[in-house]
Amino acid sequence: MRILSSFLILFALAACGSVGDANAQAVNETKTSRLLVGPSTGTSAYMTVGETPIVNNAFAYFAAAFTAGTGGSSMGIGNSLNIHASTGANTFGYWGAANVTLPTAGNHSLIDQMHLTAPGITSGGATVTNATTLNIDGAPTGAANNRALWVQSGTSEFDGPIKATSTVTTGGYTVATLPAGTVGMRAYITDQLTACAAIGAAITGGGVVVCPVFYNGAAWVSG
Repeated sequence: MRILSSFLILFALAACGSVGDANAQAVNETKTSRLLVGPSTGTSAYMTVGETPIVNNAFAYFAAAFTAGTGGSSMGIGNSLNIHASTGANTFGYWGAANVTLPTAGNHSLIDQMHLTAPGITSGGATVTNATTLNIDGAPTGAANNRALWVQSGTSEFDGPIKATSTVTTGGYTVATLPAGTVGMRAYITDQLTACAAIGAAITGGGVVVCPVFYNGAAWVSG
């Protein structure tokens, strides 16, 4: 009887493309959504979760409102997977590797692998102590090198103020190996010949004195 019941359910899915009401739609070749959860219809998103009309330029889109239960943290999307890593393999909790094929014309002012906008906070009388667009709780432990954030290559650009409440470590070089500079760059040298010179003075390698330096637009100088 259970086998027969399961077969009848599968047959109903294939014939109707739905289970119960419009809150769930199964895969159906005549529909534009591969998976649709919610009463929204007419969307071209491949996976849609929500109760409002869905944009037509997303592969997966979440749009809904819910009231969180009491106790614990509230979250829209959570991940508490326990991953048993393969031997010797890199392992990621989240992984993004999207590729973009551009059309034949037009200008695209921005293409991101990940884009975060500031959260909208509507006051209902409660107060908020801290709000951030991206919050990194801390660095992991257990590795030879543990970092909260690691930019392995490429230029990092901050168009707003930078506030550091701890120390900042710059790169160390010999005078001969200082990189081609851009005005404002800072570093330190490990082979100043004499005591650290006055700010803006020329630097001379060949010694063992460690001194801070910056690039003034024409040369690396003391400072």
